[in-house]
Amino acid sequence: MKPRLFVLVGVCLLLAGFSAKAQEQQGNVYAVSTYKIPFDRISEYFELYEKEAKPRVAQNEFILSQRFFTHAYGPDWTVMVINEYKDLASIQAAQKRSTELFEKQYPDKAKRDEFTKKFQGFSQAHTDALVVENPKLRK
Repeated sequence: MKPRLFVLVGVCLLLAGFSAKAQEQQGNVYAVSTYKIPFDRISEYFELYEKEAKPRVAQNEFILSQRFFTHAYGPDWTVMVINEYKDLASIQAAQKRSTELFEKQYPDKAKRDEFTKKFQGFSQAHTDALVVENPKLRK
């Protein structure tokens, strides 16, 4: 989970160069993550996520919405997760809040490490991207 977090933070820092005026004129910011999870393990991944991680996301006031998509056609990225945030600052605040909630859920570091290892074990590869909506082009 930490390597993904560092990649996302790095991208946030790159995007932080947007001027405040440009940010105001655009829509919300979305973190889009794609994962290569074997088809026969997707249900298991979703079950673990729903039981262990979804409650934390629900408590994170900086994440406006979260959506999961599964592969229907195209490249072999089997799962896509899209988190919606108000702005770039909210992504950083959400990451901090996620860490707080994770440490509260698993006060024992060994248990946190065990969950992280299990959760990361599902994905053979992943990508992360930050995108900004252009609300003027929305249908």
